[in-house]
Amino acid sequence: MATGRRRFHHKRDRLKQFRVFCRVARLGSITRAAEELDLGQPTVSQQVRALEAELGIRLFERNGPHIALAAAGRSLYRVAMPLVEGMDTLHDAFAERRSRVSGILRVVAGQSSAAFMLPRFIHRFRARHPGVRFRILRNLMGEAPRLLRAREVDVFFSGEKTNLADTDRYLVTSFDFVLITPPDHPLAGREAVDLEEVSPYPAIVPAAGTPSRKIGELTARRLGIEINVAVEAYGWGAIKRYVEAGVGVSIVPDFCLVEQDRVSVIPLPGHFRERGYWMYAHTDRSRWSPAIERFVHFVSPPPPQQGRTLPPD
Repeated sequence: MATGRRRFHHKRDRLKQFRVFCRVARLGSITRAAEELDLGQPTVSQQVRALEAELGIRLFERNGPHIALAAAGRSLYRVAMPLVEGMDTLHDAFAERRSRVSGILRVVAGQSSAAFMLPRFIHRFRARHPGVRFRILRNLMGEAPRLLRAREVDVFFSGEKTNLADTDRYLVTSFDFVLITPPDHPLAGREAVDLEEVSPYPAIVPAAGTPSRKIGELTARRLGIEINVAVEAYGWGAIKRYVEAGVGVSIVPDFCLVEQDRVSVIPLPGHFRERGYWMYAHTDRSRWSPAIERFVHFVSPPPPQQGRTLPPD
């Protein structure tokens, strides 16, 4: 009987470790994960290192205060995140039987968030709220703040962290930029690489004028290197296909990578500051529909960066 009690206690601790690991992975920061979980930073670090020791794998690449998911960490995140979310939302899942929500949500999103982030949120949200339909509006990012204030859209997603009048901002996820190469490339398989080593190789870059292209150009100028552009492509999906075909290498956000991509992924520690994706909603919640309220709370459970905390779902 004693053995059985120890095994149960171990499984309970493992769920706690998974919850801490997933929060660190999503935010890309031990400090911010500790704040959201209301734990001490040493406790969060200890939980992550204990999980690494027990599994015998390295979950994060560490470079001073900066951390990024290692290859094994990305694999574990895909397995652990549904388990943690399932346990954390178990009560809400049954509560939804008593509280049905319906309606149309009008969402403005850029190509990256529409293609790589929103599908997983919408899939899980509609599993709980099948009566809610989504209208995804693209090519309207420049008009998104005005449309939100005019109540012509309900929320919008952006990689720009800005303060907007009559608007609350919610962190959706943090991410890092990584290098991707064809599997047979000379840099493939490296645990880390400097951009100076990358610059001689042909590069697949985002279209001119896009935020990611500007970030890459500013970083290259800061380091005094020149980008050897082979192809300009619009959208991370297209860029990955060119890399898979062996045309060149590219620097992409890690959230756009999936297990099916036939590329080698190499961290770039210390080269780029931590980036994030944000959701914006109107500050006046008295005119929110139940669908808006549930979706905002579902996508970003922590308190907003501005404004009040949402009521429980």
